[in-house]
Amino acid sequence: MLSASVCALALAELLIHRDDVTKFTVREGTALEVAELIAVLALVNLAIYGGTTAARTNGWALASGPLAPAFWDGVVAVGILIPLAVGLVSWRREIKPLLAAAAALALIGALMLRIVVLQAGVFEPVA
Repeated sequence: MLSASVCALALAELLIHRDDVTKFTVREGTALEVAELIAVLALVNLAIYGGTTAARTNGWALASGPLAPAFWDGVVAVGILIPLAVGLVSWRREIKPLLAAAAALALIGALMLRIVVLQAGVFEPVA
């Protein structure tokens, strides 16, 4: 839900070029990026330390396994931290091209999140 909200704000930033919309997307986008960072880190932490065997395998694949570069570099750095840093800088001074780049990076990071979570999935039979 958080990631979808970040995507909606990123699309609004890219498609609607009005000052009031930009101020709203900067303010709300920054808050959502912080919440998304906490949620993504909690997802991995809960999978590793509180889940089933399949969840632990999934969590370790994201944290330090074969999907770690895509997760840490693509999802966390490109998709969350860089747009968050741009959002924090933009509270003082809005630079439209920088905001557009951050919105595009947030969309790329959201796509990467979906890809790595699906790739890390481990089937565990119910019965």
